[in-house]
Amino acid sequence: MKQPVKQRKLWEIPGLSTEKDFRRAADCILSHRLSAVIALAHDFKMSHHTEDLHQLRIVIRRLRYPLETLLSQYKRKLVLSFLQELNELQEGAGNARDLDVMLERFEPGQNGIQQTFLDELRTQRSMCYNDAEDRIDLFLVNPVLYDFKRAIKYDKFQKLAQRRNNRRTQTKIPEESTPESNIQLNSLYDKEDNHD
Repeated sequence: MKQPVKQRKLWEIPGLSTEKDFRRAADCILSHRLSAVIALAHDFKMSHHTEDLHQLRIVIRRLRYPLETLLSQYKRKLVLSFLQELNELQEGAGNARDLDVMLERFEPGQNGIQQTFLDELRTQRSMCYNDAEDRIDLFLVNPVLYDFKRAIKYDKFQKLAQRRNNRRTQTKIPEESTPESNIQLNSLYDKEDNHD
């Protein structure tokens, strides 16, 4: 009888285990969160969909909070600069999202709301979406982002995650993180460390 496939929880991070030292665990967490920010930033640029914008705000917070907690593990000046860039991105997304929520809640004629007011909100939202997209463009090419990626060994994490996905696809391993898969990923990570 097959065991039911256990779905990975949103807060679980593939490859993270108690076997890793604190700094490598921090790199893993931050790389995972940063990859989500970058992916959703690209998704929003392509779609301009309100849900992508909402999810982008969420993943920015999911990156910011552990980063603020793990500040002592990295060069303070770099982290503070990167946090400033994240805040800019979050502010742009937040301004646009606030207008989305207002437009969802208001209807013409409701409590005396005029159609011209809603038209003005739509115009403001369009401008905020353009501003959010401009902020995304600046964030994605910002040298601070590249410096931060180097500090957390982002590229190494991405290679390991890709290998893990390839193995999972080839062997049809369920999506959940198991102790055995974490040990395998840790050993890959250690091998990568030896090649630096």
